[in-house]
Amino acid sequence: MPDPDSRSKGPGPRGHVPVRTCVVCGTKGAKFDLVRLALGPGDGLIRVDTRQQIPGRGAYVCAGCRPGLCDNKRLRRAFRGEAKGLAGNLAFDSTGDTDSDSAKPADDTP
Repeated sequence: MPDPDSRSKGPGPRGHVPVRTCVVCGTKGAKFDLVRLALGPGDGLIRVDTRQQIPGRGAYVCAGCRPGLCDNKRLRRAFRGEAKGLAGNLAFDSTGDTDSDSAKPADDTP
């Protein structure tokens, strides 16, 4: 039986590459090629999780679907109905900041 510590831990020729599916178009791709969305703690708004560290349920979108991302049934289903809308801007900084000053529900956006 192979030693579990001898296996490659990341993407590589022998390492495992996690595969995720875009919730909008259904395209499958490597986890690191898709953008993770997560619910902001406390406010229930969907945010971009660039560091993939926001706790809780996440969903992935491909780069092609991200610009036209809207609050739709597929996105709400991915978060099991707990999402209250999209954060005001989906161009979040890379700090994974979840302050709600710049966030507003998608229902208020034109």
